[in-house]
Amino acid sequence: MARANRKKNRSQLALVQDGLGQRDRAQNTLHQAIIVSYLFGFESAGIYIVGEIPTGLPDFGIPEGLGFEELLAVAPGAIGVALVAFAESVAIARAYGTNRQNNLKWHN
Repeated sequence: MARANRKKNRSQLALVQDGLGQRDRAQNTLHQAIIVSYLFGFESAGIYIVGEIPTGLPDFGIPEGLGFEELLAVAPGAIGVALVAFAESVAIARAYGTNRQNNLKWHN
């Protein structure tokens, strides 16, 4: 009997979820998690869902403790990322120009 009830409950849940969109299911899951954390008193047990969120933007500048050696260590990777980004933007521009029947001229 218990097995039949579980199967019936699963089928009812499936019917409810089939009627919901993907975003609605995610929101529903989020709401259920919030309710469960409130009912079980996670915050009083020291489990914080979000914690303190600082306001404003962080200070702009070079991080403390970052020396010349560290900059040299990350420079090759940074240059590689910059080159890949440049190549990607050129590829996108060429594809856009081809779709629009425009020819890109690199030199005047």
